[in-house]
Parts: sequence; structure tokens; C-alpha cells
Amino acid sequence: MIWIYTAHAGLLDSAPSMMDLVTGMVNAILGFAGGVAVLVIVIAGVMYVTSGGDTMRAEYAKKTMIGGIIGMVVVLGALGVVAAIHRIL
Repeated sequence: MIWIYTAHAGLLDSAPSMMDLVTGMVNAILGFAGGVAVLVIVIAGVMYVTSGGDTMRAEYAKKTMIGGIIGMVVVLGALGVVAAIHRIL
């Protein structure tokens, strides 16, 4: 006799939905990107402090810091969009 195992309703109810999985992956990716942006800002700060009066190095550090700040704003905006879409759906 062949036994066919079926899933109980409790197991199916507790499984995460596809939306939860995608949201979790996107949040993880954006969290990593936010960490990179913070790292860029910190490195740019160290570059600026150690520029030693060299205007070229100081300008490069400022541009790098602006890039890191823009990256952080983009990541935060993307997190807001993901949260809004998750609430809607």
C-alpha cells in the first residue's frame, strides 16, 4: 500500500508569503547597501581629516562624502518605497 503524505493546514498557514520573502530579500540588500554608504562616509571623513592641508585630497574627500550621503538618501528612499508597497499589498 502506498502512503501519500499531505501537509496539514497549520503548516501552510505558518509559511511566509512570497511578498514577505521578497520584502525580506530587498530589505537585506538595502541594509547591506546602507552599511556600505556609512562605510564610505566614514572613510571619506578619515580622508578629509588626514588630508594635511592638501586641497586636492580634501576636495576628493568632500566629493566622496557627498557621494556616500547621496547613497544613504537613495537607500532610505528605497526602504520607504518598499515599506509603502508592502503596506499596500
